[in-house]
Amino acid sequence: FEIINNISLLDSEELPMIIEPREWEIDKNGNIINFGGTITNSKFKVKPLVTDSPQNIGIEKLKSNKDQIQTVNILGKVPFEINKNVLKVLTERDYILKDKNVNLIMREPHKDSNFLNLFTKEGNFNKVYEITSHNSLYLAHQTILNIANLMLKVERFYFPPFLDWRGRIYTSSCSLNFQGSDLARGLLQFAEGVQLNENGFLSLKIYLSNAFGKDKLSKKDKLNWVE
Repeated sequence: FEIINNISLLDSEELPMIIEPREWEIDKNGNIINFGGTITNSKFKVKPLVTDSPQNIGIEKLKSNKDQIQTVNILGKVPFEINKNVLKVLTERDYILKDKNVNLIMREPHKDSNFLNLFTKEGNFNKVYEITSHNSLYLAHQTILNIANLMLKVERFYFPPFLDWRGRIYTSSCSLNFQGSDLARGLLQFAEGVQLNENGFLSLKIYLSNAFGKDKLSKKDKLNWVE
């Protein structure tokens, strides 16, 4: 409970699941007959498979297809676990980014947080930005670390996915997820590792090139750079 109380920026419904997400089901006409994801979503239908937006009003009226459902169901059943070694390294001491002279992980609120209102009244918006930016990172980092410590106590957990109005796949809004920040992704690993096939190895090379800032290159040039 102490860990949960320290988690900010998050509804408890968005925490990773410790059981496999419920499967989505459609009928032959593409109508959803069983809502997937969390147990409450299955019961109360509070989160649609495809999120609505002002850019695509009425998206919920579109029919789903078998490929969508299978993709979401398969991805939702991939088990993850906390990378204990990374968590240990990140929490055992501070790391200073020399070029910015700040901690890699923000562990405390900004020292001048109590004077935020004063700086706002004075129109010192550079200081306001400094404080709010620092505290935003602080809340994000501590939320991720607290969730990681919470998930450390379970063998495996899952991220129920959904689609947005463009068809992109996303997980929940939990700060700790495989689409999150470097800190979030670095703390996750697959609970069931498998040997990469040829396509998997190519994907790893492309990811590696992207991580080194080569994301604007063509796929061919990315592979050549890694080689």
